[in-house]
Amino acid sequence: MKTTSLLIVLCLLSLWPEHSHGQEHCMHASAGNFAPLGVMGSHTHSKGSWMFSYQLMHMNMQENRLGRENIEKDAILSKYMMAPTNMTMWMHMLGGMYAVTDKLTLMGMLPYASNYMEMTDRMGMSSKMSSSSLGDISLTALYNLYKSHQQNLQLNLGVSIPSGSIHESTTVNYMQQTSDMCLPYMMQTGSGTLDFMPAISYSAIHRSFVYGIKGQGRLRTGENSKSYRLGNLTSLDGWLAYQQKNWLSYSLRLQALKKLEDRRPGCRTESNDVSNL
Repeated sequence: MKTTSLLIVLCLLSLWPEHSHGQEHCMHASAGNFAPLGVMGSHTHSKGSWMFSYQLMHMNMQENRLGRENIEKDAILSKYMMAPTNMTMWMHMLGGMYAVTDKLTLMGMLPYASNYMEMTDRMGMSSKMSSSSLGDISLTALYNLYKSHQQNLQLNLGVSIPSGSIHESTTVNYMQQTSDMCLPYMMQTGSGTLDFMPAISYSAIHRSFVYGIKGQGRLRTGENSKSYRLGNLTSLDGWLAYQQKNWLSYSLRLQALKKLEDRRPGCRTESNDVSNL
């Protein structure tokens, strides 16, 4: 599906230790030190510091694709009983960070997802389905390979724990028959697999400007209990920020994202094949 997304709000609460780090604290504890919204885990903290965050993300998907090509609704209905017309996702993300040392910070992310999809059948009748539950929890170690007042090179090693659901289902009424249907894998709130998330980032400060780049991957392991595996992900983010004040900055972010093909996506039921959409 064609996708548009919006990160609506971000709230940060930092609890800094009482001691001061002088110039380093002024340079690295300011608004310009933070990457744009959507780039997570791009900075560390001073030893003993905490940070909590909350994000509300919205995504809307329309149209259908087969690889890079658009696929019409009629083509889908020639093989399946139903075809998706649009999908909406809301994601609540709670995050926490704690600096074990000046070089090592630990980060945890707790997501909660709500998905809604509208579909149409061969008779032209529309229907809706939804799912809401906890997503996959992630734990990440952030380590400074090099850090000065002007530059920062950082390595992240993370793991995503399959705490989200891959068993979401709904009741479908079709041709005066009622049956339970396993929801499509896009409607599931978890991956069902243990995923590794390595990343490396570099950022630098020049006068009032901050720029950075981050490469990240998401490597799936094995198949889940429904005999499918979501595709591996790689992404590259680049950003430029202007720091107007110590607590205010403006930023521009560009992202390149590549996803490998899912392996045997979807979950089957004995009564239908709708879940493979």
